[in-house]
Amino acid sequence: MYEKILYPTDGSECSKKALRHVVEIARKFNSRVYILHAFPFIPEYIGSEYRQKIVSQSTLESERITREAAEVLDKEGIPYEIEILEGPAHKAILNVAEVRNVDLIIMGSRGVSALAGVLLGSVSQRVVTHAPCPVMIVRGEEK
Repeated sequence: MYEKILYPTDGSECSKKALRHVVEIARKFNSRVYILHAFPFIPEYIGSEYRQKIVSQSTLESERITREAAEVLDKEGIPYEIEILEGPAHKAILNVAEVRNVDLIIMGSRGVSALAGVLLGSVSQRVVTHAPCPVMIVRGEEK
């Protein structure tokens, strides 16, 4: 049923909580997991030298974030692939979901920037609205 699962992560506690659900579902359905981290677009106008340094730093941070998730999946014996993209998170998630033809997206309800979610509309809301497949949103706090 869920052969391919997309797990977008920003390294937040909410994302880490969602990873527990990814593990449980992937284990049950023998799923492949696509771990995704997207970092903000770096504009060209800042100059190629500076832009390249920022992209390199962003890529290193993305690798750290995705490596944490990969270590959890490795321990569980769950196959995965890592995707690191530059651009708006919701667009990256929707793009990977479509290109990889995933069956389920599992993500946290809030990322590292709750204020940005309030001002710009949350990433999870945009994904739920436009996703080509079911989306599981994992709440960050317990009630």
